[in-house]
Amino acid sequence: MRKKYLALVLVLALAFAFLAGCGKKEDTSAGDTATEEQIEETTEGEEEASSTTEEEAPKEEIQLKIGYHYYGEDDNAPEGSYQYFAGSTSTVEMKENQAYKTLGDSIKSFNDNLLASFKEECNNLANSAKEYYDPDDSTSTSSSFYNTITPARVDSHVVSLSIENSFYGGGAHGYYSVVGATFDSETGKELALKDLGIDTDELEEYIVNFIKKSDYKDAVFDEYRTTIHDDLNGDFQTWYLTGDKLMIIFNPYEITPYAAGQVAVAVPLADLKNIDSKYMPVGKELYEATGSTEFDIDGHKVGLEINYNDDGYSMTGSMTVNGKKICKALNGDYFYSYKVIHYRSENGDDYIIVTVTSDNDYSITELYKVDDEKVVLADTMNGSSFKNINEHSFAAVDRVDVLGTYSCDRRYAIENDKFEPVDEMYVIEDSDPKYKEYRKITVLKDIKVRLGEEDNFTDSTLKKGTNLYITYTDGKSIVGFETEEGEKGNFDITKEKDGYGIKIDGIDQNEVFDNLPYAG
Repeated sequence: MRKKYLALVLVLALAFAFLAGCGKKEDTSAGDTATEEQIEETTEGEEEASSTTEEEAPKEEIQLKIGYHYYGEDDNAPEGSYQYFAGSTSTVEMKENQAYKTLGDSIKSFNDNLLASFKEECNNLANSAKEYYDPDDSTSTSSSFYNTITPARVDSHVVSLSIENSFYGGGAHGYYSVVGATFDSETGKELALKDLGIDTDELEEYIVNFIKKSDYKDAVFDEYRTTIHDDLNGDFQTWYLTGDKLMIIFNPYEITPYAAGQVAVAVPLADLKNIDSKYMPVGKELYEATGSTEFDIDGHKVGLEINYNDDGYSMTGSMTVNGKKICKALNGDYFYSYKVIHYRSENGDDYIIVTVTSDNDYSITELYKVDDEKVVLADTMNGSSFKNINEHSFAAVDRVDVLGTYSCDRRYAIENDKFEPVDEMYVIEDSDPKYKEYRKITVLKDIKVRLGEEDNFTDSTLKKGTNLYITYTDGKSIVGFETEEGEKGNFDITKEKDGYGIKIDGIDQNEVFDNLPYAG
């Protein structure tokens, strides 16, 4: 039955093309091997000292960076295709980390393949859409293809990505799907479902029992059990790992018709008897809500209740415990999208993180502390939204207003019931050339700067007329830059008490720079 649907065949082919040949690798790294003579010369005391040193120097945390590539002129796009076709894809890379070099190589290979596949498919789709485009017809159908990567789990054992695809090529509706990519952090190998060590028969029974008790029970196709069995025992790619769950996804037309929607089954890792222990949660627990906005915390159902407004698009929310409203999220203000995350600290404190977008894509993130049936607002970050989960910290998208308004990356941890920054600097980067051009500013008069990187700086002067880009800032006293010619450095700033005015060497920012890209 599912093979009858042309849209399914097309879009799944697009989605799975991203994952084909993405560099599944075995670990090829090897340490230096000492000779027998060298081993014999090593004293017992030296061995103990070496062991102690290793324990005192934990590996640097794995950090991913999610960027974006917008389909356009650098992809051999058909001339004028922006009028009838639009596309973008997330990109993923790992911050350089020698302890996990093989993992970094695997993620780079995966990203390179994804980006190449994206460009090829967009070119095909754009050329196809061009045939049906009529510039004189205002109802002429546009096509689009979007791909979004979300890190679902990132720790010293595993890196797991959820990849959402959406496609529209005309007709009553488009199509959407989810696939996954999961890597062993130590070996860099891209894992298949069987590599987790789970019993697929046991997993199949869990999924079938879930469906029988769900609203999907009357919507599934007659042969759905055969499909599930074949998928789990074949090259099944629609799964990923969260902090404590195995997410199994059946996209529209897989086991249900389009109208029934996507079937997402969250399987607790603790319920999988034969799963390899290395893929179980480690240390602190942190995971995003999947399939629901509620979490089971010490026997209580705690989460965010969503209420849609009359426009059917904007929402308001309330924090609830066991179905009882405890307090309003965002003090009752409306929002357009949301993400809900549960975090359990090493000492057992539970928190709910709610991050939303409101007007003009402005983000707000609230931290709620959970104590039995109590939920209390503990901290708020304005202009910030969590986009990435690491083992000991959370990567966030921040908004910073320093010599312009910028979207930037910064890591945070939860300490003493507050969001505490791990990184001193906000990192400002744009992977798309068009957006980088937007934030180019021009020096109006000579200014004193320090040229160089990290701790290697020399005093210098930026001459009037120099074009540069802001690359980092602490938001209050220092700004990093890169000139159009590639020179890097930083300079000091002074922020006024009102938090908005900025001076460089006592001179107002607008007298020192032209084209400051402030929002609003």
